[in-house]
Amino acid sequence: MIIRLHDNGELHLSVYVYELKGLVDESALRRAVEALTVNHPILRATWAKSNSGYCQVLLPTTAVSFSSFDGCILNHIQQTKAVILTPRQRNVRFSLIRDKPRGTTFLTIALHHAICDVFTRYLLERDLVRALGAPMIFFNVAHHSLGTAISRNI
Repeated sequence: MIIRLHDNGELHLSVYVYELKGLVDESALRRAVEALTVNHPILRATWAKSNSGYCQVLLPTTAVSFSSFDGCILNHIQQTKAVILTPRQRNVRFSLIRDKPRGTTFLTIALHHAICDVFTRYLLERDLVRALGAPMIFFNVAHHSLGTAISRNI
């Protein structure tokens, strides 16, 4: 997939915001996000410069960019949208935001729309709900699928 970037190879992020109800177990949320990343190669994608322009490539690791903040969700969204990613950086960032003045907790997923179309977003959201419901089961299934895919490529 060839993607259009700014002249210097930079991308701006889009931010998807999900309000979380009830008490939030941060470690369970992190496990769910890790499982989601293992299961969806698009979440392990970045881009690199090639002879024909910039192309999408998979990172060799399933490490997740996950952070948590106490603060205003609106400020977080503005700051995240201002981030400009350069080639070889992880395209997806997950954040847990505790907006104490509003009494609300949010999960944000920041990624560039060039790597995630509407159908892919639907699949990510569907699997996020599954992973939140049973992160260890989802993680084990995803890890098994990843191992099978890797062994077939060898």
